[in-house]
Amino acid sequence: MYIIEDWAWAHWQEFQGPDSIFADQTEPTKLLCELVEAVGTSEAMVASMTVMRGLVVIERGAESVEHPGAFVLDQCISRRRPSPGRLRRWVGTLVR
Repeated sequence: MYIIEDWAWAHWQEFQGPDSIFADQTEPTKLLCELVEAVGTSEAMVASMTVMRGLVVIERGAESVEHPGAFVLDQCISRRRPSPGRLRRWVGTLVR
């Protein structure tokens, strides 16, 4: 099990200003979104994930990481890729 505390700081008013101690940091929400995608892809890397306002509990999957220093979470995620024609139509609806 892994626990990420205070993951939501980027959504808290007191940490959103340019003088915040986290002003130049990437918000943890991006990592949590990728972890959700990993859960949706397979239980191999992330078996489960529980999100609460103050913390996130992540249950590791059964698959081991061969080279931890070279691990890239994004490579464990399967995403649907729209066809080029469908993507152009979708972007066209946004521009209108």
